[in-house]
Amino acid sequence: MPVPAVAYCRCSMDKEGSYGLDVQRSLISKFAEQNDYAVLRCFAEEGVSGADANRALWSDLIVFVEANPDIQHVIILRMDRLARDLILQETMLMELRKRNVQLVSVDEPDLCSKDPTRTMYRQIRGAISEFERSLIARRLQQGRVKKAETGKYSGGGAPYGYRLVNGELRVQENEAEIVRCIFRSRRKPKQGKRLSYAKIANMLNEQDIEAPKGRLWLPCTVHYIHNSNVYRGVYSYGGVEKRNEALKIV
Repeated sequence: MPVPAVAYCRCSMDKEGSYGLDVQRSLISKFAEQNDYAVLRCFAEEGVSGADANRALWSDLIVFVEANPDIQHVIILRMDRLARDLILQETMLMELRKRNVQLVSVDEPDLCSKDPTRTMYRQIRGAISEFERSLIARRLQQGRVKKAETGKYSGGGAPYGYRLVNGELRVQENEAEIVRCIFRSRRKPKQGKRLSYAKIANMLNEQDIEAPKGRLWLPCTVHYIHNSNVYRGVYSYGGVEKRNEALKIV
């Protein structure tokens, strides 16, 4: 009779090298069939860093195995798909052991045992994985600073009011006009008081103007836009500041 289990997958981007979520699911499924496991559910974290302890689906997995005591195995593809931080890796492993649940790694089946030698080897591998993650993060940071030095945008998604075109920001005029409205509303008029961030947010919501990412306007969103230098034509990243008049909206 197949042994009940759940699968856990993670990748920090849509595709992470050769270990995207679809690849992980497929290889875990193949392993389960060959080793007489019945995978009842797969918990797949997308866009979650290997060093991030804030994981909604991992929490769901813990709740699920607590509610189903017959599940005593969690299958992962590799230890670095669980975590790329040594302390986090060992903490997550202990979370399972406290619940009498065994972690099973497809590519490293012997690393999850309690044998002292295998434990040491697992922790060394975890430390190396953490080191590699730090190197990758450092290279990315250096690359983004270099882009900033050449005046190119390297801060992730485009801010409200812009679109990314070939790695460079371009003003999106419909949203840019909303940005100008926010700045005008914050200027002190000749008579009366300037509008608060909350009042501006309410005004935009009442006019059914779509907020960033399609959500409602919040005072903090308005505050962030009003205090961002990019709308004034100044782009900064990693301590590097560049003026670009083409970015100027206000």
